[in-house]
Amino acid sequence: MTPDQALSIYRRMMAMRGQDALLRRYVMVADVETAVDCAVRIVDGAVDGDPLVGPTQQNEARIILLAEDVARATIIDPDALPDAVPVAWPAPPKRNDKIVVDGKERNVELVDQNRRRLAGVLIAYELLVKG
Repeated sequence: MTPDQALSIYRRMMAMRGQDALLRRYVMVADVETAVDCAVRIVDGAVDGDPLVGPTQQNEARIILLAEDVARATIIDPDALPDAVPVAWPAPPKRNDKIVVDGKERNVELVDQNRRRLAGVLIAYELLVKG
């Protein structure tokens, strides 16, 4: 299987099983903590006790997020003028970012950039989220 074939499969999975979400990072803007969001599509699944992740708790879940969605994501400074130029999301996702679904924030505890990589090409991030 080639990386393009794998990406095609992941895109179909996202279309069939995915849901809209926000990838959120809190940053300091003029000494005020501000949330910057980018819209993404995710597949949210329960953790199956994978030994690489370690012990899990009931409120943890594994989130699959396409790498191309994060790479294409843009944000606009919340204080910018309407004609402001969008800025690329500061990829990759990292610990303590948030995944927001239906207004509920879940904390990113772990970002795996290797499990869903094929022939050196990152297809998707796998996030362990809590909350």
